[in-house]
Amino acid sequence: MNSDSEQLQRLILESRNKFRTLVDGIEDDIYSIDNDNIITSVNKPMANSLKRHPKELVGLKCYEAIYGYERPCEEGAFCPALAARRSGQFETVLQALAARRSGQFETVLQEVREGDRPVRYLEARAMPLFDEQERENGVIIVRRDVTVQKEAEKQIREYNVRLQREVKRQTAELEDNNRQLTKQRNELEKANIELRELEKLKQDLTNMVIHDLKGPLAEIVANLEMVKYDQLTDFQKEVLESAILGSDEMSRMIAN
Repeated sequence: MNSDSEQLQRLILESRNKFRTLVDGIEDDIYSIDNDNIITSVNKPMANSLKRHPKELVGLKCYEAIYGYERPCEEGAFCPALAARRSGQFETVLQALAARRSGQFETVLQEVREGDRPVRYLEARAMPLFDEQERENGVIIVRRDVTVQKEAEKQIREYNVRLQREVKRQTAELEDNNRQLTKQRNELEKANIELRELEKLKQDLTNMVIHDLKGPLAEIVANLEMVKYDQLTDFQKEVLESAILGSDEMSRMIAN
């Protein structure tokens, strides 16, 4: 009987050690607390992040050992244990941690100003633990450092803002260029219409001048031809010949 009991204890101890080895081998911070916020277990990565041995943390208040607070977290704080206890189910909380002068970290509820910005982002997942009577008797919390992802998301957001600003600027420039081109096109169309009107006016004026000149000139030429058959002195013939030459030159100019 004693042998069976010792074997059972040995199996339990081996199982606990294997589980401890498994939990310690996980890179995420893992710890558990009871209903009085007392730490009941801590894996090595969690203890290393606090620069303490796991045995030194067990039995301490979580808000004192982990966050350096003097009293428990209040409602509205980014506490994963509070969220899990409130809902009674698995909860995930994003924590922003800023460095303190002591070298520890403290949670901040929002992005702090440039120069004092959070240096770590933790995704804390908490799950309530229940006893045989389905009563909540503790919470287990798993924290993962997601600083790289958050910084990448921040850079992407900033890049998108710059991209949107650049797209807006270039769109405004394109719209302004389009307005300028539209204005120039309208001005060219207006100038083209005016040129066509001037060309028509010129043609009408030319036709009118030619028509008004040809009639009187034809009458002058005809009369000069009739005068040629009269008895004229040499001087009159010379003057008549000069007038006829001038009339012929005028006729050619009108024809051209």
